Amino acid sequence: MSEVTCPVCGHSEHGDSAYCVNPACGALLPAPPRPAPPEPAAAAPTPVPPPRRATPRWVIAGALVVLAGGLAVAFILGKAPARAPSATPAASAGGKIAPQITGVRDERVTVTLTFADHSGGKAAFTVVGGPAGAGVTTLATAPRGATDVRVNAVNPDVEYCFTIVAILSVDVYDQSPQVCTTRFGTPKP
Repeated sequence: MSEVTCPVCGHSEHGDSAYCVNPACGALLPAPPRPAPPEPAAAAPTPVPPPRRATPRWVIAGALVVLAGGLAVAFILGKAPARAPSATPAASAGGKIAPQITGVRDERVTVTLTFADHSGGKAAFTVVGGPAGAGVTTLATAPRGATDVRVNAVNPDVEYCFTIVAILSVDVYDQSPQVCTTRFGTPKP
């Protein structure tokens, strides 16, 4: 221990002992004063990022030219007469490949349509239709050579009407006559 004075006898030389070395005393010495904690080091300065370089004007000008060109092309193409899509495609094969629906198996939440393929196995098939009296949408597809197709996830409380479209290409297709379910005893057109 360092220079600590015994509070009982006043003796000051004690070496490294925690007790007074005076044989007549032997008192416990007070703890030496602790050194003051070191001062915290100054915080390192936050590095300042280098300033951003300004975008060259030629880059901005080039981007504006490309944007203006794109808008011009979109404007020119937008002037083309638009054809309104029809709910059911018009027949283009003159009835030669029109499928004929030969059976409707109503399983409440699915309907399986059986049909005759008049394309000789060359056409793919799409079923269009929906709830009776509502809009028409694509409900199912069948590959070339198929003779039946299943329409899934139909509402069991609604009558449905279906048309099968045979598709040879984008320009050559034909459709069957429409058929409807008879869930409630009366077919709905």
